[in-house]
Amino acid sequence: MAIRAAQLDAYRQLAEQVHGFRVWGSTSVSAFAAQNDTIRSHVDSFIRGARVVNTTAIADGNYEVTVELNITQSFADCFTSYGTCGFRAVVPTCAVPGCTATSVGYVSY
Repeated sequence: MAIRAAQLDAYRQLAEQVHGFRVWGSTSVSAFAAQNDTIRSHVDSFIRGARVVNTTAIADGNYEVTVELNITQSFADCFTSYGTCGFRAVVPTCAVPGCTATSVGYVSY
């Protein structure tokens, strides 16, 4: 079970690196002193193609797992300002009566 927990934690950390994560926080202050400080994080991701590279037993009964994920250039391009992972293509409108072609299409890679 310790190996499985280490693998899941490694995948979670990989998802944080690839997709990021959300952090929520709140602090209650009374008389200029912090009374309650709450921080939560959330990861919601789908990782495909990751593989376990190394599993190492640590002396206290825990395990350390290393995972890797090869990221293609087309995937990396989706996260740049000039990303091309999806685009809207305008299709010419029909000039013929009774034409039912769409005017906008969506292409995703």
